[in-house]
Amino acid sequence: MRTARLLSMFAVGSLAVILICMIGIPGGLAHAQIDGSVSATAPPFAILHHFDPGSIDGYSPFGSFTLSGATLYGMTTSGGDTVWGTIFKFDTKTKTLTILHSFAGGTNGGASPYGSLTLLGTTLYGMTSAGGAHGGGTIFSLPSVPLSMISGAVTENTSTGPVPVPGVTVTLSQPHWTLPTTTDTSGNYAFPDLVPGNYTVTPGLTGYAFAPKSTSVRVNGSDLTESFTGGPVTISGMVKFNGAPVTTNLMMNLSGKASGTYTPDASGYIFSPLVNGTYKVTPTFTFTHPAPAPKATPPSATIVINGKRVKENFTYKTNATCFNKTLGCHQ
Repeated sequence: MRTARLLSMFAVGSLAVILICMIGIPGGLAHAQIDGSVSATAPPFAILHHFDPGSIDGYSPFGSFTLSGATLYGMTTSGGDTVWGTIFKFDTKTKTLTILHSFAGGTNGGASPYGSLTLLGTTLYGMTSAGGAHGGGTIFSLPSVPLSMISGAVTENTSTGPVPVPGVTVTLSQPHWTLPTTTDTSGNYAFPDLVPGNYTVTPGLTGYAFAPKSTSVRVNGSDLTESFTGGPVTISGMVKFNGAPVTTNLMMNLSGKASGTYTPDASGYIFSPLVNGTYKVTPTFTFTHPAPAPKATPPSATIVINGKRVKENFTYKTNATCFNKTLGCHQ
């Protein structure tokens, strides 16, 4: 039957030593790894970190480690950015120590942490023996993982350059969870205080299309910037007669999910902004044309909008009298 011996931390001055955990098994001893695996032989004793009173790492570690995965969390009673102690984590895989917090002392900071940390979810809880509003110590909390922020901007490309798009709903999501925000007058958005994980960021505004449509990101302790370019969803195109733009005596008619008219010019025609749906675009004369009236190719176009801009051109190939208000057309 296997029996586990005690794993503890023994602190002497500025040096913290982790005692080896041994497991009794029939025929000998085995070494219990932090990840739960068992090896047949124990590794030799090793110093993993030296606390230095002359550095910002803090010194005089106190209490027991708190273990989460392959990470150990602990505290020192002195040192850090000030002299009031630190909270640190130690990666047992990379043998790297990272300072998570330096106690500032005074009425708001707390000083000289005492006892051990307790991990609840992704938050560490503990106490200080001094500092606080009354000088008698504090109870504190600290995220066990560094919180990150996803931020960015939504802009529209114009002939004069990018311009911000305010009022865009930007949604941060994970499976079964969403969090929306709205771009400000400068087109900026931000999602602060995010724990590590996979997220999807999706912009949305009625009548607008965005590139990319959405983006998937991995948050792992660093801030990320994700920006989008947007513009109105449109149906647009050119209307030409013998290769030249038609600019007189013609009207473009839109029907379906929305309706409207547009008089084409040298740049063509455009209907904007449009929501997703089915539309029909038909060129018609602005007067009653003598028979036979000219026909465009195509005579009309049925278009399904699904978050993208659509180009639809129309062409007339006939003689010049077709656009005359009194002469008939001979195609």
